[in-house]
Amino acid sequence: MLRKKSEPILFDHLPSKFDAGVEATVVVQPIQGVDLAAAAKSVIIAQLREANSSTSTNLTVSTADAEGKRSFKVLETKSGDYFIDIFLEGKHVGSSPYNVTILPGPIFSTKVVPMTQTTYYSDDTIELTLELYDTYNNSALVDIANDISVKYYQLPE
Repeated sequence: MLRKKSEPILFDHLPSKFDAGVEATVVVQPIQGVDLAAAAKSVIIAQLREANSSTSTNLTVSTADAEGKRSFKVLETKSGDYFIDIFLEGKHVGSSPYNVTILPGPIFSTKVVPMTQTTYYSDDTIELTLELYDTYNNSALVDIANDISVKYYQLPE
């Protein structure tokens, strides 16, 4: 289930956080005064890589439009810290690499795990672990006050 796409983002205003599974379009445009014909022929490469990894994923960069603008899309489902590298003719552009965090989505599935025993009696204290996941199996972000309620039922004697 993909959530709504974001509005196009100029790379010099790249946000530091994206939601998992949300496609973001990043626009790269030449600075004022650049020869647009030359800019259209230049090689731009964009890559997404995890912060603790040397492996990167190439992102498809569009061809230049009449104003020399190009774009690429970022869509990642695994939450964590990443870098977006943008290269022009093999050299980093602007403040590249950009540090971004992919945030987990809302709670999609839960798993309740008893901490100790499996049989409980009326006076027992029960400790439970709640494992909450988003659509992509990331540990979900939780607002304890609004996302979780505890209900218990007492079986008839």
